[in-house]
Amino acid sequence: MLAQEEQNPNQWDVDFDRALQLWDQGQKDSSFTILLGLEEKSKNLPDEFNAKLFVNLAIRLEEIGDLHSALEYKKKSIKIHPKSDSIPNLEAERVAHFFNNLNQRDSAIHYTKLAQSRFSLGTTKRDSARYILMNNNIGYYFYLEEELDSAFNYYNKVVTDYNKAHFPGIYGIAIGNMAQLHFDQQEFQTALELAKKELEFSKIYVPESYLITLVLAANCSYQLNQMDEADNYIDSFLLNKDNKKNTDKNKLSSTDGDLIKSAYELKAKIEFKQNRPKKAYQTLVLLTHFEDSLKAAQKKDEQSFSSFTNYRLQSIQQKLELTKKETAIAEANAAKKTVQIRIYVVSLILALLLTIVGLYLYRLFLKRKEKFKQIEYELLQLELDNKRKDVTQLGIELSNKREFVNEMNEHLAEILKKPSKESKQNIRALLRDLNHRASMEGNLVALRTDIVKVNNSFFETLGAKYPELTRTEKEICGLLILNFSTKNIAYIRNVTINAVKKKRQIIRKKLPISSEENLVEFLIKHSNPKA
Repeated sequence: MLAQEEQNPNQWDVDFDRALQLWDQGQKDSSFTILLGLEEKSKNLPDEFNAKLFVNLAIRLEEIGDLHSALEYKKKSIKIHPKSDSIPNLEAERVAHFFNNLNQRDSAIHYTKLAQSRFSLGTTKRDSARYILMNNNIGYYFYLEEELDSAFNYYNKVVTDYNKAHFPGIYGIAIGNMAQLHFDQQEFQTALELAKKELEFSKIYVPESYLITLVLAANCSYQLNQMDEADNYIDSFLLNKDNKKNTDKNKLSSTDGDLIKSAYELKAKIEFKQNRPKKAYQTLVLLTHFEDSLKAAQKKDEQSFSSFTNYRLQSIQQKLELTKKETAIAEANAAKKTVQIRIYVVSLILALLLTIVGLYLYRLFLKRKEKFKQIEYELLQLELDNKRKDVTQLGIELSNKREFVNEMNEHLAEILKKPSKESKQNIRALLRDLNHRASMEGNLVALRTDIVKVNNSFFETLGAKYPELTRTEKEICGLLILNFSTKNIAYIRNVTINAVKKKRQIIRKKLPISSEENLVEFLIKHSNPKA
């Protein structure tokens, strides 16, 4: 076999190229068969080729989700590369990517600069473009290390040092990366302006970057409360992510699933902000469907993974069984988590809807209660006004009766001075008048009863606010708001005018009223329960 390889030293390159073609055609099982066959011969193959082989195996395994095996091949490629001084430019760049996945940023930056130095020796426009792109990559690794100043400097090199007309796609990517930096620093307006510039370039030259920047622009607009603009960016993203005119199938498949999920989540938040809960619910349903389709795609890749593991079954049967069990547990946990998430999302939406309905009904109840209170108060005020009129009229009549009694006393005194025959006639006339006015005391009792009825709510309000007032003092306050004079109050209560005046002074002392303020106006103002 070794002699055959010596006669045909480039056969491994032919097989390797064939494996990549089969992978691109979707024949992943056949591709794995060839690549793993080359791995078995790796001891007799050059380090340079083995490095390329291991890197590609790592990439393919990473795509189908076998991260543990991918990591093994990454480590193999990394062990080989430092021994070789003739690392191809592209492979050095990929090694940097693997170091980055291992969170070894210093090594990632080292290999990126190595690739950059190799590209600087190139003579084609492609070499120049890759050289400039390396600045973007180095800036990105610094960004992941949170060394934002260094990241900005490398992004800025692309923007300021190179002609955007020659390399518009790379220029646009650098602008987009700078926009992300400003967004992370909550400089949303600046980030949005840069993102808009990046969209102009990437839409034509870098469709995948265009999709990422659409989501970034939507996030900026959302933070700036520009909901319509944010909604437009998200709609453009969701439209273009499935548009094959903008990107080929391979690029579309590499679009991060988390990016699409975040787009659906952001769209739901925007629709909630726009008071469109039904639309938001529909978006969440689409998110659930997308997650299901993502799982279906993962299952398809698992078929390729199964072929890969079956190929290695001859030497690692026990390890494969353990892997299957772990995979089954992971799938069960993932399925369980998916169900839990769905239940949580549905419960959250139902709870939100119930809360909204409850709040609406409660506010409606409060409004009606307030309205009923106002109507009740207005009816009481109307009744109070009618009673005031009746009580006022009754007070006037009572005052007249008092004057009549005084007149009678004067007539009796004159009768006593006259002869007895004439006195008898005058006495008979006087008796008739007295009988006619006999109901005066009864009317007085009725008057007091009406005063209590009219002022009942007023007494409760006044007593609650100023409990030190006696019942007599509250009754005098009630007569005052009915516009009775001191003289009429004295007649009604059958006391002297001075006694009423003295009571008014005592009332003023018990109330929080200044010496300049009118007592009657103060009482009228406090006759309203809302005052």
